[in-house]
Amino acid sequence: MEGRAKDKKSINWINKAISRTIDLTCEVKHDGQFYEIQNLGSNVYRDFWRALLDWNVMSNKIPTFISFNYDLVLEKSLFQVLNGRTYQFGDPRLRSEAVSINYHLKNFPCFNYNFVHHTFTTNGSHEGIKLQPTNLPNNNHYKIDLLKLHGSLNFSKKKVQKSSTEINLVESLEDPLILPPIFNKLSNSKGLEPWKIALSKLRKAKNLCIVGYSLPKTDIYMQYFLKAAIGPNKNLNKIIIFDPLLFTDSQASQEMKDRYRSCFSPQLQNRIVFKPIGFDTSNANNKLGSFKHFTELLKKEPEHILF
Repeated sequence: MEGRAKDKKSINWINKAISRTIDLTCEVKHDGQFYEIQNLGSNVYRDFWRALLDWNVMSNKIPTFISFNYDLVLEKSLFQVLNGRTYQFGDPRLRSEAVSINYHLKNFPCFNYNFVHHTFTTNGSHEGIKLQPTNLPNNNHYKIDLLKLHGSLNFSKKKVQKSSTEINLVESLEDPLILPPIFNKLSNSKGLEPWKIALSKLRKAKNLCIVGYSLPKTDIYMQYFLKAAIGPNKNLNKIIIFDPLLFTDSQASQEMKDRYRSCFSPQLQNRIVFKPIGFDTSNANNKLGSFKHFTELLKKEPEHILF
């Protein structure tokens, strides 16, 4: 679809439609303002960040995130968890005084937020953390590398002229930079840098968690990418895959396992975990292989998936 000018126009309209649809259907809400507490949307994303930050109190590390999604769920839920956080209910103290979010895009700044004391009046009055955008990074900060390989609803196609404090990180753009589903995903040079960083990170990873990605047989490029990224990694401990299909006794489950095995050498195939340890499934929402499963494991037994 990229060949002719008319075709490029069609892709632009498709991208705009995708952006608008995702924005309208996203249940996790945050407007990027920090004077009140905002908690609309599923708890599972907030639980994910809380579990990761609590683990960070002991480890002083934040894993790298590699995402194929265009949405802003991770950013919005992180704002929900940090802005307004209190210690009234036994939450462990955060070891840092700020947070930075780096997409590793040449045309997009790194976003820095200091933690400042604030009195919130939402549903009563209480003391807590308020995020304050700043252009000067705090040395004592959580460093979050968020590599969105297919683009994002908040990525501009043009070079951003504003400073990070002038940009609303969780605002969806009308015509954002999102990469169409073509074979050569690196054909758009604007999105090249995150792929390079992702390749480097995967080659050094100790543990790799893959959540909600079935490695479809049509995604040939990603199969090559995984081979190139993981193949030279001599320090890899294990690859843990979370997908409900893998907990079924079906041909589709076996085919997914075969696709993943084919990406790695026989030595690495033995390190793939297709059925991570489970937890209480009496609740219908606690589906094995789901993001909820991943979050519960991160909360209760982080040492099983984080090195």
